[in-house]
Amino acid sequence: MSAPGTTAAGVGTLPTRETRSSPAWFQEHFEDAAGQVLEFFADDGADLAGKDVADIGAGDGIIDLGVFTKASPARLVGFDIVPTDRDRLLELARRDAGIEELPDALEFRTSLPTSLPADDASFDKEGSPETVAAVFGYAVGVLGVPSAAPWTLLPDAVNTATVMLANGTLAGDTLDNVKGGSNWFLWGDEIIGAETVVQNMDGSWTLSNLLRGLRGTEWAAGYWGDFSNGVNTHVSGELVVQISAPGIPRGGATGVVRYQDSATILGKLLYYRGVTLGQDITTADDQDFTITGADLKPYSPIKVGGAFNSFNDLVITWQRRTRIGGDEWGNELGSSFPISEESELYDVEILNAGGTAVVRTISNLTTPLAVYLEANQVTDFGSVQSSYKVNVYQKSATVGRGFKGHGVSPASNGITPVYPGSGQFYVNGT
Repeated sequence: MSAPGTTAAGVGTLPTRETRSSPAWFQEHFEDAAGQVLEFFADDGADLAGKDVADIGAGDGIIDLGVFTKASPARLVGFDIVPTDRDRLLELARRDAGIEELPDALEFRTSLPTSLPADDASFDKEGSPETVAAVFGYAVGVLGVPSAAPWTLLPDAVNTATVMLANGTLAGDTLDNVKGGSNWFLWGDEIIGAETVVQNMDGSWTLSNLLRGLRGTEWAAGYWGDFSNGVNTHVSGELVVQISAPGIPRGGATGVVRYQDSATILGKLLYYRGVTLGQDITTADDQDFTITGADLKPYSPIKVGGAFNSFNDLVITWQRRTRIGGDEWGNELGSSFPISEESELYDVEILNAGGTAVVRTISNLTTPLAVYLEANQVTDFGSVQSSYKVNVYQKSATVGRGFKGHGVSPASNGITPVYPGSGQFYVNGT
């Protein structure tokens, strides 16, 4: 049994016989991983206490021992095609957990690749969280850039996306369900949703009526907020993974599950090994991955624009979005528009004429407004220019700057700057 996302963090490159025998390895699996497994089941409303439980893929048995100790099932049977060494497990349990004897109700059985040595319906709950095979494949052709900012398209009716699956099948869903979290895919680095799905004669699948740039991923669709940057990140052959199945009603439980972990893992280099039938974990290749906390980044601001005031100061304005509590693109949904961060904070960058370098940064703004003073314009450009290229970032206390919004100011953006009255003054950032 293994927890979703569990790695042997702190053990080093995964794993050798020696590292799998270390106290650190034991504690990672007996305490941390077992706890994550139980959290996974608890989130699904499953209580293992007093139940007959089967685990498919028991490995060295340490997680099963942790689950048994913490959850008190009536019986837990761990299955694996490689026999679990019960004597070795007891030796480690005595050394690292003070357990003198393994519970009689904790069993380990050797299984075949396609069957288990157990009667049907002999368990109340069986399987590990990750035993459901992912629906995934590889892109056929290049997914095109949307004709307009993703958050303005309902849906993108111009581009289609074709995938050849390595596992699973696909189906379509209603647009309303897709807007609510159904039938979403990680397509390269962009999250998309698909209303219409058709299987082709060659076995591939074509998705159309697409929702693009979901959950802040417009940058992968060629947009900085609502500004087209002309860059398409998509390539033929990129990985495609279905992250929520069709059939989820709008307002119902979302199929996109947010798995939470401590912020201490951000920026750490972790190692994973994926093991399939006939493989041994000691010979599988290492896969390294650094968690950057992309889902914690504030979404790119939109409607970047503004106007000159009577003193030739440029008052730059924009509209924020929200990671939590808005629509699928983080826009205001009804009367709910939470900040979703510890505080409202922004950085603004003024770019050179070519847009290739930052000439001035206005930091730590507490409202969606920045003032580029006339004197600073003259310092940076020699004179006041008719317009300026601008980047805007909302900031997170956990991961820093969010995704970039971009625009040209002054420009009409539907946002009226609030100028200070008599005896009042601007409070700009640092």
